[in-house]
Amino acid sequence: MNMMRGATTRRVVVPTWQLGHTATLDEAIALHMAHIERAFGIPTWESRTDVPAWMRNTALVMTMHGQHFTGFIFNDYAQQLAILRWVATKIPAERVLVFLASWDGRYYWDYPNYTVPARMGGEAGFRTLISEAQKLGFRMMPMYGTNSANRKQPIYASLASGATHKIDGDIYNLNWVDWNNDRHQDGWLTYMNLGDDTWRQYMEGRIAETIERFGVDAYFLDIVGGHVNSTNGDMHEGTRLLVQNLRAKYPKVLGVGEMPYDAQHAFIPVYHAGNGPLWRKYSRFFSHLSAPAPGRGSSGVHEWGFGRFNQGDAGAQPQRDPHAAGGRRYLHQAPRHDVGDHRGREDARGDRMSRERSPRKGVGPYRSGTRTPAKASRAMREAVCEANIELFRRGLARFTFGNASAVDRELGLIVIKPSGVPYGALAPAKMVVTDLLGVVMEGTLRPSSDLATHAALYRAFPAIGGVAHTHSMFATVFAQAQRPIPCLGTTHADYFHGAIPVTKPLKAADIATDYELNTGLAIVKRFKSLDPMAMPAVLVANHASFTWGVTIADAIDNASYLEEVATMAYHTLTLSPDARPVNASLLDKHFLRKHGAKAYYGQET
Repeated sequence: MNMMRGATTRRVVVPTWQLGHTATLDEAIALHMAHIERAFGIPTWESRTDVPAWMRNTALVMTMHGQHFTGFIFNDYAQQLAILRWVATKIPAERVLVFLASWDGRYYWDYPNYTVPARMGGEAGFRTLISEAQKLGFRMMPMYGTNSANRKQPIYASLASGATHKIDGDIYNLNWVDWNNDRHQDGWLTYMNLGDDTWRQYMEGRIAETIERFGVDAYFLDIVGGHVNSTNGDMHEGTRLLVQNLRAKYPKVLGVGEMPYDAQHAFIPVYHAGNGPLWRKYSRFFSHLSAPAPGRGSSGVHEWGFGRFNQGDAGAQPQRDPHAAGGRRYLHQAPRHDVGDHRGREDARGDRMSRERSPRKGVGPYRSGTRTPAKASRAMREAVCEANIELFRRGLARFTFGNASAVDRELGLIVIKPSGVPYGALAPAKMVVTDLLGVVMEGTLRPSSDLATHAALYRAFPAIGGVAHTHSMFATVFAQAQRPIPCLGTTHADYFHGAIPVTKPLKAADIATDYELNTGLAIVKRFKSLDPMAMPAVLVANHASFTWGVTIADAIDNASYLEEVATMAYHTLTLSPDARPVNASLLDKHFLRKHGAKAYYGQET
């Protein structure tokens, strides 16, 4: 173009245009796509070689929401694993791809660090989530902001050359968070260009590190279809190189995009937005992560999550798919709240329960909910009340030293003894009902101060339905001595498959903040290599004991058995300090004849 005064001339070079006329829009699109297919080498879905066999067998893509932009944690790694263990009881895990949104910290804000946050459970928790979920059969896919970087992150200065520049030279800033328009134009988020070598190599490195360190099955490229003609590099070619390089290094790892444009189908075979008959010739699609979720109300990560959840179809969107069972699949996301099922596997574990609380009314850490919750049944209240009184009757809990609780996993509710109320004053109406995050849903009294410990156990051990905590004499003696209770005889072996374990003492920081929660986490950590159903008891160092069972009645019985064997062990060691534990054969014989697959003790019912 010619410029005024100064006679400066600039040229804009564009590709050759082909103009034509068709009778219908469909004909024009067909001509366009025929050209695109030839120019970019787009394969059909059936002929693609970049789709692993497991993806062709996938019937459900399930979103797991991690951390909100504000730092609120929807589901930490332990919660996510508990959810997946439950899901595995409802659908073959081999047919599920798990989409890990905001796994890396505050959604969008922590872009582009892509490190594992301690508050979500740390590297150990994330590694456990990935490995244990894969053992169940799930495929795991973390999310990456393909073209988003927070200028307030320290790493940004070294990546600034990757900022997208519009044709007029201005930097293109994203400046919004797609689930929260209140954050619009805050001035911290830049739109990045994979056509810039520095940015592309950085992103390739971050994705590669996660693949190598944690063994994920796929990676998700957020906003990958948002093409801009940037002046600092070809965005399309940069995106193609990123995917091509990762595929060359990790041919079994699937690259997935958020939404496509036409040429992008050449190298990304799966997306979660942009579905339409035209595009299904090349790729497959699943539901967007912003869809409403069931439960007590998570907005998901996007504003669309405030939409109403349809109880009739669970918010699923049916799609025809010849590769899914019956040619039909339903795609939706997981609920926010914890789930579990006594029919599920027995050894779900995790490293951390979220310390975040919803901004609800109330005093202290146990606040009254503002939503209308499901109601705990009268029978459940009565059972929990009776169990707590039974602790007192059996002499396991003197004064107010102890508590018991039960969980309703279908409703996501815990019923527990109120704090500090004498056993003689207990009544079903005084039991406190909370959700699995400790938020009071029913009752006017404060729940037991040990609630967070109980909740941590329910979250980590999905096969249990009741928990008891006592300061019974001899079990507490061993706990205070930080000494496991050895299995010295067959009475012990009848109920516990080995020595009763003791946790490590809590550190000062763990005592100062979230003491009860950290007590639960110490128990979970101690059971990393133990089966909680074969060892339904633990000693907390310098404290006392916790027991559990399939029901709250089982938990109370196990507290009784624990005190009996602790008493026997104490007196045996007093009489014979060199007494040795029973051998493995005798231990297995007595435990398995009562609790094994071929148990024969007692009467059939």
